[in-house]
Amino acid sequence: MIVGEFVRREEFSEAEYGALGKFLVAVTSLDDVVGRASMKLLRTSGTSISLETLDEKSAEIVRCSGNTRLRIFEELMSQHKHETNFLPRIKPQIDNLLDWRNALCHGRYSRGSCGSIRVEFFDKKSVKYAKSVTKTQVNPDNCFSTDDLAALSDLANQLSFAIQNQLLNPP
Repeated sequence: MIVGEFVRREEFSEAEYGALGKFLVAVTSLDDVVGRASMKLLRTSGTSISLETLDEKSAEIVRCSGNTRLRIFEELMSQHKHETNFLPRIKPQIDNLLDWRNALCHGRYSRGSCGSIRVEFFDKKSVKYAKSVTKTQVNPDNCFSTDDLAALSDLANQLSFAIQNQLLNPP
């Protein structure tokens, strides 16, 4: 290992940096809305739980990863009978977004041979449990154009608005 060797960081266009930033802001907003909606669902579950248990479950929602928070949200939603029609409408979109979210929030960016942003991402579980490390395939070349990133940002924003309007600010 050579100490002090300069490693060149990939340079992207302002539009590419902007698209990445918009996506990160959109999924952060979604994470916040999911956390707040989960807290509300927990408090309005209709089951009697102690204040201590409510505090513990609330702390878990705050502490856990974004993926776990979304899974807790889905579990809490499935327990609320009056919300049963809402979850099936958004669950496929949430599941789709999670793979993209993980790759884009935790991946390594480079300029791909595709000419766009290339993302390398090794899932923790694949490293821990698989016999060989496999990359999460988000698209064939793991390349994202600014249009791809804009579409993912829009999806995250749409989910945030839907959850916000359905659970936090209902009509």
